[in-house]
Amino acid sequence: MAFIALAVLLVGIWQNRTLVDGEAPAFDGELADGTGALNLAGTLQAADTPLLLHFWATWCGVCAMMDDQIEAIARNGRTVTVAYQSGDARAVAQHLSRQQRVFPAVVDPQGVIASQYGITAVPTSFILRPDGSIAFRSVGYSTGWGLRARLWLARYF
Repeated sequence: MAFIALAVLLVGIWQNRTLVDGEAPAFDGELADGTGALNLAGTLQAADTPLLLHFWATWCGVCAMMDDQIEAIARNGRTVTVAYQSGDARAVAQHLSRQQRVFPAVVDPQGVIASQYGITAVPTSFILRPDGSIAFRSVGYSTGWGLRARLWLARYF
């Protein structure tokens, strides 16, 4: 049992090795819904609560398995998603419409924003504090409960 726990810990460390830590890189990005651009720094300053920054792709099966959790968190909290290498705004908007998703999605067709964050795989989630510092990072599937717990912890620690 201890071997399994150690293996899970080491895989997590290996998956996070390329991800940015410390201060979240600022970015401006076009929203898929056509409502304009999103400025991360402005979004962080708009409220005094942590933010879920979630990178996903239309072609990612694991990302699709997380869509319900991301949708629920977006309804009840501050969430920004980034559609990584998933086409232009129209393609991402069509995908979201087909899937009946309404979470905010910044379009990153060339992976420029993702590269600033050290993304090598999706889904990847960051929990950002209001000051722009990164509280948590994770690659791969995360439960809604786990993401909510990290959002709560980022408020106090």
